[in-house]
Amino acid sequence: MFQELVDVVPSYLADHIWEQKDEWMSKDMAETISKLEELRTNAQPLLDKYTRATVDSDSDFRQAYRRDHPDIDAALLFWKGYVNSYGGIKILKQKADSLGLSYELFPALNRKTRGTKLKPTDVSKIIEQLR
Repeated sequence: MFQELVDVVPSYLADHIWEQKDEWMSKDMAETISKLEELRTNAQPLLDKYTRATVDSDSDFRQAYRRDHPDIDAALLFWKGYVNSYGGIKILKQKADSLGLSYELFPALNRKTRGTKLKPTDVSKIIEQLR
């Protein structure tokens, strides 16, 4: 079950979970895995679309594309750790609400850390709320 959890989490969470392996092994992870699998299944087509649309593009084009596609922007935040548009932030808030996660855990939703990547301490807080 532990490897299944590591396989389904966003990459920025996997290292932290490995570091806390003993603690995670003692938890019932089925519900968390189910929620994350559903999010990943829904996000993968969006991430693929972004990759296809922006391959060999400059950063200005990629930023504009994310602003024009807030659903993709939100998926990029959750699965890659960054967001670029108001629409993406709105969708991320909905996802955070559905998972019962505090907005403060996500730099894009936290006024103090907006525009920064997730840090290991942020990851720890997200994982605690997912348990």
